[in-house]
Amino acid sequence: MKNGPLTSDEVRHLDHRWCVLQSFADVGVYKNAVGHSKEGRIYRGCKDGAIATCRALSARFSIKIRTDDWSTLKPCTPEFKSKVKAVYSGSTDAQCEALWKVLVAANRCVCHLEDKLVDHEVDDAALNSAVQLVQAMVRQNLRAAGLSSSICI
Repeated sequence: MKNGPLTSDEVRHLDHRWCVLQSFADVGVYKNAVGHSKEGRIYRGCKDGAIATCRALSARFSIKIRTDDWSTLKPCTPEFKSKVKAVYSGSTDAQCEALWKVLVAANRCVCHLEDKLVDHEVDDAALNSAVQLVQAMVRQNLRAAGLSSSICI
C-alpha cells in the first residue's frame, strides 16, 4: 500500500468509508437485538462493515497484520504498536490493542468464511476504540495533504 498523505483522488472515496464507520456508532442501540430481527441484521451488517473498513483504511497507512493461526488470538506485538504510533503519534497502547483485535477479526471472520466465528471475537468497546483511532489517522492525513476534512464530522 501507499504511504504518505492522502491524495485528492483518494479523498473522493473517503466519504463513503467514513459513513460506513459512523454507521456502526449509529446502530449501537441495536447491539442487543435478536439476530434475525431487522435491527439485529442491521447491527451485524454495520459491525462487519466497520471491521472491514478499519482493515482497508489501516492498510492504506501500511498498518496490517498477517494471521496464519486462527485458533487463538495472539497478543498485540510491540512492533505493531510502534507502527501505529509512527502513523498516529496520539494513539494509546489500548487503542493499538483494540485495532489489533479488529484487524485479526477482519482477517479471520469478515474476509474468510472458513473461520466461522460469527461473533468475530471483538467486542463493541474494542471496535469503537479502533474506529476512533482509524478516524484520527484519516483526519491527520487529510490535514497533512492540505485537504478539507469536512467529510470527517
